[in-house]
Amino acid sequence: MKKPYVCVIGGSNVDITCTSFTKIKTKDSNPGIATLSCGGVSRNIAENLARLGANVVLITVLGNDSNAHMIEQNAKSVGIDISQSLVVDEQSSCYVSINDVDNDMFVGVSSMNILDRLTPEFLSSKLDVINGAECVVTDTNIPKCLDFLIENVKVPIFLDTVSAKKTKIANDKIKNVYCIKPNEYEAEILSGIKVSNEQSALNACKKITERNIKTVFISCGESGSYCYQNGVFNRVPFFKTDVVNTTGAGDSFMAGVVYGYIKGMGVKKSAQFAAACSSITVASMDTVCKDLTVQKAVDIVNKNA
Repeated sequence: MKKPYVCVIGGSNVDITCTSFTKIKTKDSNPGIATLSCGGVSRNIAENLARLGANVVLITVLGNDSNAHMIEQNAKSVGIDISQSLVVDEQSSCYVSINDVDNDMFVGVSSMNILDRLTPEFLSSKLDVINGAECVVTDTNIPKCLDFLIENVKVPIFLDTVSAKKTKIANDKIKNVYCIKPNEYEAEILSGIKVSNEQSALNACKKITERNIKTVFISCGESGSYCYQNGVFNRVPFFKTDVVNTTGAGDSFMAGVVYGYIKGMGVKKSAQFAAACSSITVASMDTVCKDLTVQKAVDIVNKNA
């Protein structure tokens, strides 16, 4: 594997994204368009990082089906090293997202039981690889592994909280990491504070850092984002664009945060770069935008300076 590198640990899915041509009518067939792509929060973050030019090692779990082959081919095409991943005789993860006519998610269904095979015992055999990275990125899809990673990883950990439901499940395990990226709903679960404006976001960030978390980025969609580290708090606006598909926006934001860290951008500049990555992503039908580049993100930041 190429050094230096970022180690990403978590799930990989095949995503089926369906978008209705008209307002969704429940219990009925809705005409629309469907796309098939690789997904999974950690895998998405890994691909975004690879498209930004980072060396990435992805530790995930794959089945023995066509979905796994699709994920493997994608990793090869963008330069993600998945040689450390676990392969088992099961069905690979699949995620279905149904988007309303306004391109925002109406409902999603995940089939991710295979992630239970990603265990502390397996990860313990990969500690040399994990601790050889510049930093580690993981998510709450593998709550059984969080305690192990927090106790054994010696490099900075970046944690994506994924969803309100996953945050609730892993709430007592979320602590002692370098950086966390919740949205406003997940931040409320972590802090007990409803995030509705700058002051409440600041209060939530302060509360979250009491968990021995150094850096907090709260992403709030088109309302922008907030970042906090060592008592310094900033709001970063969302860079407006024509929204096509919001699925994957948070994953590209997290990739932007991690990329900013490994390039020494500082927290506010990392948040601006991450917001630009997110803006590029939501303007694409794909969960991970194939046109994402560092230069495009930098151009958006400079244009809005």
